[in-house]
Amino acid sequence: MGGKVLELESDKLIEQGLELGRLENQMATAVKMLQVGKYTIEEIADISGLTVKKYVR
Repeated sequence: MGGKVLELESDKLIEQGLELGRLENQMATAVKMLQVGKYTIEEIADISGLTVKKYVR
């Protein structure tokens, strides 16, 4: 039983790490687009995959 629990926990940690990596990539894309200066916040959110609420944060 302990092995299965550890396996599930490691799967959860891997998925959390992947999600964090995706979010960091989306944020980096949004920052680069903001630096270019020719996109609206809505366009940046749409292209980067972030919501405007996440982006403004």
